Amino acid sequence: MKKVCFVSVVHQNNEDFLVDFFNSLRAQSFKYFEVILFNDGCDNNNLIKLSKGLNITIFDVKGSPNEIRNEMILFLIESDFEYCVFGDADDFFEKNRIEENINFLSNYDIVVNDVHLVNSEGELIKKNYFSNRLYNRSIIDFDFILDKNIFGLGNTAIRTNVLCESLLVSSSIVAVDWYVFSKILYVTKPRAIFINTSSIFYRQYYGNMIGLSKLSLEKVRFVVNVKIEHYKYLSPLDNVFKNKLNKYSRLNSFLENNENARVYLDKTKNTDKKCFFWWEEAILIEEFNYESTNNFK
Repeated sequence: MKKVCFVSVVHQNNEDFLVDFFNSLRAQSFKYFEVILFNDGCDNNNLIKLSKGLNITIFDVKGSPNEIRNEMILFLIESDFEYCVFGDADDFFEKNRIEENINFLSNYDIVVNDVHLVNSEGELIKKNYFSNRLYNRSIIDFDFILDKNIFGLGNTAIRTNVLCESLLVSSSIVAVDWYVFSKILYVTKPRAIFINTSSIFYRQYYGNMIGLSKLSLEKVRFVVNVKIEHYKYLSPLDNVFKNKLNKYSRLNSFLENNENARVYLDKTKNTDKKCFFWWEEAILIEEFNYESTNNFK
């Protein structure tokens, strides 16, 4: 049997949701896994109490979110775990999540789970969000996530041998998960599959910075800047990232004009992409393929 871990980061901002988190781990149909918690400021005694019945190891950590991500990656590289299932501590999971992920990891290197959107109380908003645009068992490659992302350290499972120290991230990167998985898919070309048969209950609330939220001009401008940063850090790898960096830099300049920004937002709202993936809200002007870009002022 493969050695399996479930890895998460806990901190004071997600303490209110830990009961749901641990209850869903206890309810998993597959029982032979170890929970690895990277604890940034929570009370260890409370974590042990809440996680009763689980095989748990707690590492106390301090630092920025990205520094803690780096510690997690290094731990997994050096560990003897063969499979790792990731989950965010403010989310919770279907009962078959770990079992289903392990089944698919026997043939694939990375498994991406669908997400059910829920509110802060855990009440369902939208079921199988990604499946609005993706078929179950879709194969996901590097080209798919060049302009957007569905890979998160909350909804994926991996064979740990896809990890390497070159994945360690700068402290300034906002879209850490997108950066990490973009680099994995570009460098090692793993076999990655999307499934909707074991999903994450993905909580939408004030503390979820990249929640799949309502489209606004503020959100679009934020995403443009995230993409500029993302492509800047990846540009040494390939000209494809340099080209994207140049295009989104031009879009950023274009959106500095308020009238341009208003027209752009209206057109974005009218695209056929009604369920945006992560970081997809900023669309290059030339990609509005249903109408001439000459309509932009």
